[in-house]
Amino acid sequence: MIIPSVNLASAAPMSAPNAGARRLHKAFWVTVAAITAVIGGTAHVQNVESGIGAVCIGATALLPTWLWITGRVKGLPLFPVFSTTYVYAFAFPLLYEQLRTHGNLPSRRKGSASTERIPGETA
Repeated sequence: MIIPSVNLASAAPMSAPNAGARRLHKAFWVTVAAITAVIGGTAHVQNVESGIGAVCIGATALLPTWLWITGRVKGLPLFPVFSTTYVYAFAFPLLYEQLRTHGNLPSRRKGSASTERIPGETA
């Protein structure tokens, strides 16, 4: 079976970004950098599973927002706004070891990270 190659650069054509879109794109990355710096200075993850889970949840949650900001997805940004809430609802508690989210056992934390990550990936 031969699978045709697809050029992803041409699959989602983008129009030339205007000044507002460039500012929004810059603000997105500045915000991501600021959140990363604050978390890097304040969070002390004690388990690797929690850190990996939080990174997966955060990246998956911010992907729809990035797609909307870059213009690859058009329309009202309801899902990007909803998916961004996963960062502080699920990723931050894993980073700051808040036990009400995942319990005391490391095996429960790993399961919690994978089940919290899945809803963001399915949409």
